[in-house]
Amino acid sequence: VLTSKKTYLTGPLSLISNLTLHIEDLATLQSMSREHWLENEWKNEAFLTAYYQTNLRIEGGGTIDGNGSEWWNHTKDDRHYRPHLFKLHTINRLSIDGVRFSNSANHHVYVENCTNVRVRNILVEAPSTSPNTDGINFSGGRDQLLEDSHISNGDDCISVVCDNANQTSRHDDMGY
Repeated sequence: VLTSKKTYLTGPLSLISNLTLHIEDLATLQSMSREHWLENEWKNEAFLTAYYQTNLRIEGGGTIDGNGSEWWNHTKDDRHYRPHLFKLHTINRLSIDGVRFSNSANHHVYVENCTNVRVRNILVEAPSTSPNTDGINFSGGRDQLLEDSHISNGDDCISVVCDNANQTSRHDDMGY
């Protein structure tokens, strides 16, 4: 539990199965500066990640802040990839409720190949001039819900693509 009226500054974090991350109102979990990412040679593709996990819940009225303004002027720097704020890959039973995501260096929430996903009451905010700061991307997966949320950022607010976006779907052959 991250308690109110405090900012928790940290480097990249990996989340595990059966975890509830509760961020209380007025609490902020904030990414370290771009300078710290480069000094520590962090190669993480996101500030928060979860890969191949089950039963993950992110909740509360607090904020996850990507500290992205330090990255936005470096969109052409191929040596230092701008990290996503929250990358989720192959998660079963994911719930995100009531959290504010702000100022990602790149995409805010990236949901890839996840099943049984419920995203409710989130707020995603970044300036309209922030480059490629998509609000939430769904790529592949199934049984996914996004409702009662507000997204305002510098690129796509909501993106939905199939897991084989560059291939022809063969649903008829697969019994769908």
